Amino acid sequence: MQLVKVFLPVLAAPIFLLLACTASDSEIDLDDLSIKGIIIEVQSQSLLETKTIILLDNSGLEHVIHLDGAYGKFTPAHLRDHMITAAPISVDYQIRDGKLTATAIHDDEPLVIDE
Repeated sequence: MQLVKVFLPVLAAPIFLLLACTASDSEIDLDDLSIKGIIIEVQSQSLLETKTIILLDNSGLEHVIHLDGAYGKFTPAHLRDHMITAAPISVDYQIRDGKLTATAIHDDEPLVIDE
C-alpha cells in the first residue's frame, strides 16, 4: 500500500502533463500541408473565385479542396484549363473545421499515376 502512495503520483504526473499539453480541436496547429494531383472538378462562385476543386492524387484518391477567396492567376477558368489538359497542380492547405482549405496553389510537374 505504501508503494502505491509513492508511485501513483509519480505515474500520474506525466499523464496529467501530457493531457494538459494536448491541443483541443479548436486549438489545432494550422501548419500548411501539401498535395499534388490533377483537377477532376471545379466549382466556381464567380468569374474570379472558385468554391471547390476535386484533386486526384497519384495514388488515385480524390480530395475535395475548399478555396476561400482569390488565388492570383488560379481563376476558375485557369483551373478548368488545368482540368482539361490534365496539367498537375500542387495545393498547400490547412484543415479547418474538418475541411481541406487551400492556402496556396502552384503549377507542378507532370504526374505519374501509380498502378
